[in-house]
Amino acid sequence: MKKFFTVFFVVLGVIFFGILLIIAGLFLFSGSDDGPTAATQEAASSVTRDREQSGSQVDSNPMLNESQEAVLETLGIDPASLPSEVTAEQQTCFEAAIGADRVAEIAAGDSPTATEVFKGRGCL
Repeated sequence: MKKFFTVFFVVLGVIFFGILLIIAGLFLFSGSDDGPTAATQEAASSVTRDREQSGSQVDSNPMLNESQEAVLETLGIDPASLPSEVTAEQQTCFEAAIGADRVAEIAAGDSPTATEVFKGRGCL
């Protein structure tokens, strides 16, 4: 019986180690050297290029620039559905969620990352 348990746990250990190797391989060799922010910016620039090629320069939200709108569209958010003015309560909420410095950068025209959009979605 002792030999049975020894073999049983060795087999389970080998299976567990194999699963860990597969997961590590997926992370290490995912086929992309870019991080998530680079992928988001690439998608945003591709949407901007598509918009420029199609000639449809529609301003969905007057508070956002084209690259910000493109990032939101790649994340599945319609910029037209966002408010066109930010209240003091929303400003305070955004500063608490992603930091005052980053809010100032985004207000100056920098595009938000997917994480920042996720953190700030409750403020709208």
